[in-house]
Amino acid sequence: MDDIAADLPEDFDRVRLKAMSPIPSVVVLLATFTLSDVSANALNDELNTNRYLRIDTVGRGLRRHTAFHRKQAAIVQERTRVREAASQWVARVFPGTMITDFKKASLPAIEVITTKLAAPFTRPQLPDVPVEEISSRLEDYRYLLSIDVEGDAYTGSSTPDWKIATSFRPDDDPWTIVCGHKLTVDESSRDGVTFGGPYTDDHFIENRFGGLMVRWAIKCLIECYEGTIAQLRDDLARNPTRENSRWNFIKQVGQNALRTETIDSLERASKLLSNTIFDATIVSNEVGKWVSNDRRWTYELDEYKQIHDWGDGQVDEIFFDKMLRTSLEDRSEWFGETIPLLRSELELRASIESTAANFRLQQIAMVLAIIAIFISVVAIAMPS
Repeated sequence: MDDIAADLPEDFDRVRLKAMSPIPSVVVLLATFTLSDVSANALNDELNTNRYLRIDTVGRGLRRHTAFHRKQAAIVQERTRVREAASQWVARVFPGTMITDFKKASLPAIEVITTKLAAPFTRPQLPDVPVEEISSRLEDYRYLLSIDVEGDAYTGSSTPDWKIATSFRPDDDPWTIVCGHKLTVDESSRDGVTFGGPYTDDHFIENRFGGLMVRWAIKCLIECYEGTIAQLRDDLARNPTRENSRWNFIKQVGQNALRTETIDSLERASKLLSNTIFDATIVSNEVGKWVSNDRRWTYELDEYKQIHDWGDGQVDEIFFDKMLRTSLEDRSEWFGETIPLLRSELELRASIESTAANFRLQQIAMVLAIIAIFISVVAIAMPS
Protein backbone atom coordinates (compact mmCIF):
# COMPACT_ATOMS: atom_id res chain seq x y z
CA MET A 1 0.00 0.00 0.00
CA ASP A 2 1.16 3.53 -0.70
CA ASP A 3 2.31 5.94 1.96
CA ILE A 4 -0.53 7.97 3.42
CA ALA A 5 -0.61 11.11 5.52
CA ALA A 6 -4.32 11.60 6.19
CA ASP A 7 -5.20 12.81 9.67
CA LEU A 8 -1.87 11.75 11.13
CA PRO A 9 -0.69 12.98 14.55
CA GLU A 10 1.58 15.99 14.35
CA ASP A 11 4.62 13.89 15.25
CA PHE A 12 4.53 11.97 11.96
CA ASP A 13 5.06 12.88 8.33
CA ARG A 14 3.61 9.70 6.90
CA VAL A 15 2.77 6.09 7.63
CA ARG A 16 3.34 3.15 5.32
CA LEU A 17 0.86 0.29 5.51
CA LYS A 18 1.62 -3.29 4.50
CA ALA A 19 -1.34 -5.69 4.45
CA MET A 20 -1.17 -9.48 4.37
CA SER A 21 -4.01 -12.00 4.49
CA PRO A 22 -2.77 -15.56 5.12
CA ILE A 23 -6.37 -16.81 5.00
CA PRO A 24 -9.51 -14.91 3.89
CA SER A 25 -10.78 -14.35 7.43
CA VAL A 26 -7.57 -12.85 8.88
CA VAL A 27 -5.80 -9.66 7.86
CA VAL A 28 -2.42 -8.58 9.21
CA LEU A 29 -1.54 -4.90 8.84
CA LEU A 30 1.97 -3.57 9.49
CA ALA A 31 2.00 0.20 9.97
CA THR A 32 5.41 1.92 9.89
CA PHE A 33 5.27 5.53 11.08
CA THR A 34 7.95 8.06 10.14
CA LEU A 35 8.61 11.05 12.40
CA SER A 36 8.44 14.50 10.88
CA ASP A 37 11.73 16.38 10.54
CA VAL A 38 10.55 19.02 12.98
CA SER A 39 9.67 16.46 15.63
CA ALA A 40 12.88 14.49 15.12
CA ASN A 41 15.06 17.62 15.35
CA ALA A 42 13.18 18.87 18.38
CA LEU A 43 13.63 15.52 20.08
CA ASN A 44 17.36 15.40 19.34
CA ASP A 45 17.85 18.98 20.51
CA GLU A 46 16.00 18.25 23.74
CA LEU A 47 18.05 15.14 24.48
CA ASN A 48 21.35 16.98 23.90
CA THR A 49 20.67 19.90 26.21
CA ASN A 50 22.65 20.48 29.40
CA ARG A 51 19.59 19.43 31.36
CA TYR A 52 20.53 15.83 30.59
CA LEU A 53 24.27 15.99 29.84
CA ARG A 54 25.72 18.49 32.33
CA ILE A 55 28.38 16.93 34.55
CA ASP A 56 29.69 18.91 37.52
CA THR A 57 33.20 18.55 38.91
CA VAL A 58 31.86 17.87 42.39
CA GLY A 59 30.53 14.36 42.78
CA ARG A 60 31.50 13.59 39.21
CA GLY A 61 30.73 9.88 39.20
CA LEU A 62 27.30 10.26 40.72
CA ARG A 63 26.47 13.21 38.48
CA ARG A 64 27.53 11.31 35.39
CA HIS A 65 25.40 8.33 36.38
CA THR A 66 22.38 10.54 37.14
CA ALA A 67 22.72 12.49 33.89
CA PHE A 68 22.94 9.28 31.85
CA HIS A 69 19.82 7.80 33.41
CA ARG A 70 17.92 11.05 33.01
CA LYS A 71 18.68 10.97 29.32
CA GLN A 72 17.63 7.34 29.05
CA ALA A 73 14.42 8.13 30.93
CA ALA A 74 13.69 10.96 28.50
CA ILE A 75 14.16 8.62 25.54
CA VAL A 76 11.84 6.01 27.05
CA GLN A 77 9.24 8.65 27.87
CA GLU A 78 9.34 10.08 24.35
CA ARG A 79 9.10 6.62 22.79
CA THR A 80 6.09 5.83 24.95
CA ARG A 81 4.33 9.03 23.96
CA VAL A 82 4.97 8.51 20.25
CA ARG A 83 3.92 4.85 20.41
CA GLU A 84 0.66 5.79 22.10
CA ALA A 85 -0.03 8.39 19.41
CA ALA A 86 0.61 5.81 16.69
CA SER A 87 -1.60 3.20 18.37
CA GLN A 88 -4.43 5.68 18.84
CA TRP A 89 -4.29 6.58 15.16
CA VAL A 90 -4.47 2.91 14.14
CA ALA A 91 -7.38 2.29 16.52
CA ARG A 92 -9.25 5.28 15.08
CA VAL A 93 -8.64 4.46 11.41
CA PHE A 94 -9.16 0.70 11.82
CA PRO A 95 -11.76 0.31 14.59
CA GLY A 96 -12.29 -3.10 16.14
CA THR A 97 -8.76 -4.36 15.53
CA MET A 98 -6.38 -6.08 17.93
CA ILE A 99 -3.25 -3.94 18.26
CA THR A 100 0.18 -5.29 19.14
CA ASP A 101 2.75 -2.61 19.89
CA PHE A 102 6.45 -3.34 20.16
CA LYS A 103 7.87 -1.95 23.39
CA LYS A 104 11.34 -1.47 21.96
CA ALA A 105 10.30 0.45 18.87
CA SER A 106 13.14 2.33 17.17
CA LEU A 107 12.52 5.90 16.17
CA PRO A 108 11.79 7.13 13.59
CA ALA A 109 10.05 3.84 12.72
CA ILE A 110 7.22 2.65 14.97
CA GLU A 111 5.77 -0.80 14.25
CA VAL A 112 2.17 -1.72 14.98
CA ILE A 113 0.45 -4.97 13.99
CA THR A 114 -3.32 -5.09 13.78
CA THR A 115 -5.54 -8.06 13.06
CA LYS A 116 -9.14 -8.54 12.09
CA LEU A 117 -10.74 -11.86 13.02
CA ALA A 118 -13.85 -13.45 11.57
CA ALA A 119 -15.53 -16.45 13.17
CA PRO A 120 -16.49 -19.40 10.93
CA PHE A 121 -20.14 -18.30 11.13
CA THR A 122 -19.32 -15.36 8.85
CA ARG A 123 -17.55 -17.55 6.32
CA PRO A 124 -20.57 -17.95 3.97
CA GLN A 125 -20.64 -14.15 3.63
CA LEU A 126 -17.03 -13.98 2.45
CA PRO A 127 -16.24 -14.01 -1.28
CA ASP A 128 -14.94 -17.23 -2.75
CA VAL A 129 -11.14 -17.22 -2.97
CA PRO A 130 -9.46 -19.45 -5.58
CA VAL A 131 -7.21 -22.18 -4.24
CA GLU A 132 -4.28 -20.68 -6.18
CA GLU A 133 -4.68 -17.35 -4.37
CA ILE A 134 -4.84 -19.04 -0.96
CA SER A 135 -1.69 -21.00 -1.79
CA SER A 136 0.04 -17.79 -2.83
CA ARG A 137 -0.92 -16.12 0.45
CA LEU A 138 0.37 -19.09 2.40
CA GLU A 139 3.67 -18.95 0.53
CA ASP A 140 4.00 -15.26 1.46
CA TYR A 141 3.11 -16.06 5.05
CA ARG A 142 5.63 -18.86 5.16
CA TYR A 143 8.36 -16.55 3.84
CA LEU A 144 7.48 -13.82 6.32
CA LEU A 145 7.69 -16.26 9.22
CA SER A 146 10.97 -17.73 7.92
CA ILE A 147 9.39 -21.18 8.24
CA ASP A 148 11.41 -24.12 7.01
CA VAL A 149 11.01 -27.89 7.06
CA GLU A 150 13.19 -30.96 6.75
CA GLY A 151 12.09 -33.90 4.65
CA ASP A 152 8.52 -34.51 3.59
CA ALA A 153 6.92 -34.07 6.99
CA TYR A 154 7.55 -32.90 10.51
CA THR A 155 6.59 -35.09 13.41
CA GLY A 156 7.38 -35.40 17.11
CA SER A 157 8.11 -38.19 19.56
CA SER A 158 5.09 -37.33 21.71
CA THR A 159 2.67 -37.83 18.81
CA PRO A 160 4.30 -40.28 16.35
CA ASP A 161 1.05 -40.87 14.46
CA TRP A 162 0.52 -37.20 13.64
CA LYS A 163 2.49 -35.62 10.80
CA ILE A 164 2.38 -32.19 9.23
CA ALA A 165 2.35 -32.00 5.46
CA THR A 166 5.05 -29.79 3.96
CA SER A 167 3.40 -29.01 0.63
CA PHE A 168 0.61 -26.47 0.30
CA ARG A 169 -2.11 -28.74 -1.02
CA PRO A 170 -5.70 -27.44 -1.30
CA ASP A 171 -6.85 -29.72 1.53
CA ASP A 172 -4.11 -28.59 3.94
CA ASP A 173 -5.27 -26.49 6.83
CA PRO A 174 -3.54 -23.08 7.04
CA TRP A 175 -3.21 -23.13 10.83
CA THR A 176 -1.62 -26.57 10.84
CA ILE A 177 0.93 -25.28 8.34
CA VAL A 178 1.62 -22.08 10.27
CA CYS A 179 1.73 -23.46 13.80
CA GLY A 180 3.23 -26.83 13.07
CA HIS A 181 6.21 -26.23 10.83
CA LYS A 182 9.71 -25.72 12.07
CA LEU A 183 10.65 -22.10 12.77
CA THR A 184 14.18 -21.14 11.76
CA VAL A 185 15.88 -17.76 11.88
CA ASP A 186 18.91 -16.52 9.98
CA GLU A 187 21.85 -16.46 12.39
CA SER A 188 23.96 -13.99 10.38
CA SER A 189 25.34 -11.17 12.48
CA ARG A 190 23.59 -7.81 12.38
CA ASP A 191 23.97 -4.60 14.31
CA GLY A 192 21.26 -4.02 16.86
CA VAL A 193 18.60 -1.43 16.14
CA THR A 194 19.52 1.76 17.98
CA PHE A 195 17.70 4.97 18.75
CA GLY A 196 17.32 6.82 15.46
CA GLY A 197 19.25 4.07 13.72
CA PRO A 198 18.67 2.21 10.44
CA TYR A 199 15.55 0.16 9.90
CA THR A 200 15.11 -2.76 7.52
CA ASP A 201 12.31 -5.25 7.04
CA ASP A 202 14.74 -8.18 7.33
CA HIS A 203 16.08 -6.97 10.64
CA PHE A 204 12.58 -6.46 11.97
CA ILE A 205 11.37 -9.92 10.93
CA GLU A 206 14.48 -11.67 12.24
CA ASN A 207 14.57 -10.03 15.66
CA ARG A 208 10.96 -9.64 16.68
CA PHE A 209 8.36 -10.82 14.18
CA GLY A 210 8.88 -14.59 14.10
CA GLY A 211 8.15 -15.51 17.70
CA LEU A 212 5.30 -13.03 17.96
CA MET A 213 3.57 -14.39 14.86
CA VAL A 214 3.68 -17.97 16.12
CA ARG A 215 1.86 -16.93 19.29
CA TRP A 216 -0.43 -14.64 17.29
CA ALA A 217 -1.41 -17.45 14.90
CA ILE A 218 -2.37 -19.69 17.82
CA LYS A 219 -4.32 -16.85 19.40
CA CYS A 220 -6.25 -16.26 16.15
CA LEU A 221 -7.07 -19.95 15.88
CA ILE A 222 -8.45 -20.05 19.41
CA GLU A 223 -10.43 -16.83 19.08
CA CYS A 224 -12.01 -17.89 15.79
CA TYR A 225 -13.40 -21.12 17.18
CA GLU A 226 -14.23 -19.67 20.57
CA GLY A 227 -16.31 -17.13 18.65
CA THR A 228 -18.22 -19.96 17.00
CA ILE A 229 -18.98 -21.69 20.28
CA ALA A 230 -19.84 -18.39 21.97
CA GLN A 231 -22.53 -17.72 19.37
CA LEU A 232 -24.07 -21.14 19.95
CA ARG A 233 -23.84 -20.70 23.70
CA ASP A 234 -25.50 -17.26 23.50
CA ASP A 235 -28.30 -18.76 21.42
CA LEU A 236 -28.92 -21.36 24.11
CA ALA A 237 -28.96 -18.65 26.80
CA ARG A 238 -31.46 -16.54 24.87
CA ASN A 239 -33.78 -19.53 24.46
CA PRO A 240 -33.81 -21.42 27.77
CA THR A 241 -36.99 -23.46 27.17
CA ARG A 242 -37.47 -26.08 24.49
CA GLU A 243 -40.80 -24.67 23.37
CA ASN A 244 -39.44 -21.17 22.80
CA SER A 245 -36.11 -22.21 21.38
CA ARG A 246 -37.19 -24.66 18.71
CA TRP A 247 -38.83 -22.14 16.37
CA ASN A 248 -36.01 -19.60 16.84
CA PHE A 249 -33.54 -22.36 16.14
CA ILE A 250 -35.41 -23.40 13.00
CA LYS A 251 -35.51 -19.80 11.86
CA GLN A 252 -31.85 -19.02 12.67
CA VAL A 253 -30.11 -22.24 11.66
CA GLY A 254 -32.65 -23.74 9.30
CA GLN A 255 -30.97 -26.11 6.91
CA ASN A 256 -29.43 -29.41 7.99
CA ALA A 257 -26.29 -28.60 6.01
CA LEU A 258 -25.51 -25.55 8.14
CA ARG A 259 -26.17 -27.50 11.33
CA THR A 260 -23.84 -30.26 10.15
CA GLU A 261 -21.19 -27.69 9.21
CA THR A 262 -21.38 -26.24 12.72
CA ILE A 263 -20.81 -29.63 14.35
CA ASP A 264 -17.93 -30.32 11.96
CA SER A 265 -16.36 -26.96 12.81
CA LEU A 266 -16.46 -27.75 16.52
CA GLU A 267 -14.86 -31.16 16.03
CA ARG A 268 -12.22 -29.62 13.80
CA ALA A 269 -11.50 -27.01 16.46
CA SER A 270 -10.93 -29.71 19.05
CA LYS A 271 -8.56 -31.62 16.77
CA LEU A 272 -6.55 -28.55 15.81
CA LEU A 273 -6.24 -27.37 19.39
CA SER A 274 -5.00 -30.81 20.36
CA ASN A 275 -2.33 -30.51 17.68
CA THR A 276 -1.51 -27.01 18.82
CA ILE A 277 -0.62 -28.29 22.29
CA PHE A 278 1.95 -30.46 20.55
CA ASP A 279 3.11 -27.38 18.63
CA ALA A 280 3.88 -25.62 21.92
CA THR A 281 6.63 -28.18 22.50
CA ILE A 282 7.92 -27.71 18.96
CA VAL A 283 8.09 -23.97 19.39
CA SER A 284 9.81 -24.27 22.77
CA ASN A 285 12.55 -26.49 21.34
CA GLU A 286 13.06 -24.94 17.93
CA VAL A 287 13.44 -21.28 18.89
CA GLY A 288 16.06 -22.00 21.55
CA LYS A 289 18.89 -20.52 19.53
CA TRP A 290 16.67 -17.56 18.62
CA VAL A 291 16.00 -16.51 22.21
CA SER A 292 19.50 -17.38 23.48
CA ASN A 293 20.89 -14.33 21.67
CA ASP A 294 20.68 -11.36 24.01
CA ARG A 295 20.19 -8.79 21.26
CA ARG A 296 16.94 -10.47 20.21
CA TRP A 297 15.23 -9.71 23.51
CA THR A 298 13.65 -6.42 24.51
CA TYR A 299 14.68 -4.77 27.72
CA GLU A 300 11.42 -5.81 29.43
CA LEU A 301 12.69 -9.42 29.61
CA ASP A 302 16.15 -8.63 31.01
CA GLU A 303 15.01 -8.89 34.62
CA TYR A 304 13.23 -12.18 33.92
CA LYS A 305 16.34 -13.64 32.28
CA GLN A 306 18.46 -12.75 35.30
CA ILE A 307 16.09 -14.55 37.66
CA HIS A 308 15.72 -17.81 35.71
CA ASP A 309 18.35 -20.21 34.43
CA TRP A 310 18.87 -20.12 30.65
CA GLY A 311 21.71 -22.63 30.53
CA ASP A 312 22.99 -24.24 27.31
CA GLY A 313 20.97 -21.85 25.15
CA GLN A 314 17.71 -23.65 25.91
CA VAL A 315 14.41 -21.91 26.35
CA ASP A 316 13.10 -21.64 29.89
CA GLU A 317 10.22 -24.11 29.89
CA ILE A 318 8.35 -22.10 32.52
CA PHE A 319 8.15 -19.16 30.15
CA PHE A 320 6.73 -21.02 27.17
CA ASP A 321 4.55 -23.35 29.20
CA LYS A 322 2.95 -20.38 30.89
CA MET A 323 2.55 -18.57 27.60
CA LEU A 324 1.30 -21.40 25.41
CA ARG A 325 0.84 -24.84 26.86
CA THR A 326 -1.26 -24.13 29.97
CA SER A 327 -3.59 -21.77 28.18
CA LEU A 328 -4.11 -24.13 25.27
CA GLU A 329 -4.68 -27.16 27.47
CA ASP A 330 -7.31 -25.30 29.48
CA ARG A 331 -9.09 -24.26 26.31
CA SER A 332 -8.80 -27.74 24.84
CA GLU A 333 -10.40 -29.25 27.95
CA TRP A 334 -13.16 -26.67 27.71
CA PHE A 335 -13.73 -27.64 24.09
CA GLY A 336 -13.81 -31.30 25.03
CA GLU A 337 -16.49 -30.71 27.64
CA THR A 338 -18.53 -28.30 25.54
CA ILE A 339 -18.64 -30.05 22.18
CA PRO A 340 -20.67 -33.11 23.37
CA LEU A 341 -23.18 -30.81 25.08
CA LEU A 342 -23.57 -28.69 21.97
CA ARG A 343 -23.82 -31.76 19.77
CA SER A 344 -26.55 -33.17 22.04
CA GLU A 345 -28.38 -29.85 21.98
CA LEU A 346 -28.17 -29.56 18.20
CA GLU A 347 -29.34 -33.14 17.72
CA LEU A 348 -32.20 -32.57 20.16
CA ARG A 349 -33.24 -29.45 18.31
CA ALA A 350 -33.07 -31.33 15.02
CA SER A 351 -35.32 -34.00 16.54
CA ILE A 352 -37.74 -31.31 17.74
CA GLU A 353 -37.70 -29.78 14.29
CA SER A 354 -38.42 -33.16 12.69
CA THR A 355 -41.19 -33.87 15.22
CA ALA A 356 -42.71 -30.46 14.59
CA ALA A 357 -42.66 -31.10 10.86
CA ASN A 358 -44.32 -34.49 11.35
CA PHE A 359 -46.89 -32.87 13.63
CA ARG A 360 -47.68 -30.29 10.97
CA LEU A 361 -48.14 -33.09 8.44
CA GLN A 362 -50.45 -34.88 10.87
CA GLN A 363 -52.46 -31.67 11.32
CA ILE A 364 -52.79 -31.28 7.56
CA ALA A 365 -53.82 -34.93 7.19
CA MET A 366 -56.39 -34.54 9.99
CA VAL A 367 -57.85 -31.41 8.40
CA LEU A 368 -58.07 -33.17 5.05
CA ALA A 369 -59.74 -36.18 6.71
CA ILE A 370 -62.29 -33.92 8.43
CA ILE A 371 -63.02 -32.19 5.13
CA ALA A 372 -63.44 -35.58 3.43
CA ILE A 373 -65.81 -36.77 6.18
CA PHE A 374 -67.78 -33.54 5.96
CA ILE A 375 -68.10 -33.90 2.19
CA SER A 376 -69.20 -37.52 2.61
CA VAL A 377 -71.83 -36.59 5.21
CA VAL A 378 -73.13 -33.80 3.03
CA ALA A 379 -73.26 -36.10 0.04
CA ILE A 380 -75.19 -38.73 2.02
CA ALA A 381 -77.58 -36.15 3.46
CA MET A 382 -78.42 -34.67 0.09
CA PRO A 383 -81.54 -36.17 -1.53
CA SER A 384 -80.96 -38.32 -4.51
